[in-house]
Amino acid sequence: MDAARTLDSLPRPRVTSVQPSLFGTELQPKIIPFDRVPRQAAPAPQPAAPAPANPQAQRTAPRKSRTVDESQATLDFLQPAKTVSKTLKTSAEAVIYCDAIAAAPMHRSAAAALDASMVLVGFGIILAIFQLVAKPTGLSRNAFLMLGGMLVLTALFYSLLFAIAGALTPGLRWTELRLINFDGFPPDARSRAFRLVGGWISVLSGGLGLVWALLDEEGLTWHDHMSKTFPTLRESNSIVVRHHSR
Repeated sequence: MDAARTLDSLPRPRVTSVQPSLFGTELQPKIIPFDRVPRQAAPAPQPAAPAPANPQAQRTAPRKSRTVDESQATLDFLQPAKTVSKTLKTSAEAVIYCDAIAAAPMHRSAAAALDASMVLVGFGIILAIFQLVAKPTGLSRNAFLMLGGMLVLTALFYSLLFAIAGALTPGLRWTELRLINFDGFPPDARSRAFRLVGGWISVLSGGLGLVWALLDEEGLTWHDHMSKTFPTLRESNSIVVRHHSR
């Protein structure tokens, strides 16, 4: 018991734990201990500026202009396009926004005449079939009314067919015309439908909608304004009308 007490009373050596290094031996010469890093003294606090006597004067005081370093690089952005509205001779704003112009009335009349001839050819075929099947002995009033209705239906079917297909009629193709909207793009299905309805209104009004192109400064008819579409030259040289750029 005395020997055990004697051993307990002896001073024990202090054991210090050594933390392993996080870096390898090849990086040990490049590591700087924290105790060797020079420390900078904190800057002395600046005295607070005295408050102005008149707070309103501080709000209205002009701000100092910042000097711009001319050596600083700038980014080149595109300038926004300026919207320029077209005006007519009467100082009225034009409804056609693109650079294309409407075809001349004589040019449009030639295209309409060619399309009308195609309608008459189709009506002639229907009339020949009716003659072979029915073999009428005479033309009565009812027969004339029926033939007139067949002619109208043939013209309606002809215009409706190309409107649904979104293709140009033979008259427009042969006269080198194309159909565009006021922005210069091909018309969509909605615009073609409005043009079809507006075209029949122009014709059934005694042709006033077609004659309106002679009075309109841009050469537009009623159905052109209704559908916001118009025919224009497809190429500089046309078969019917020779157009030379000025």
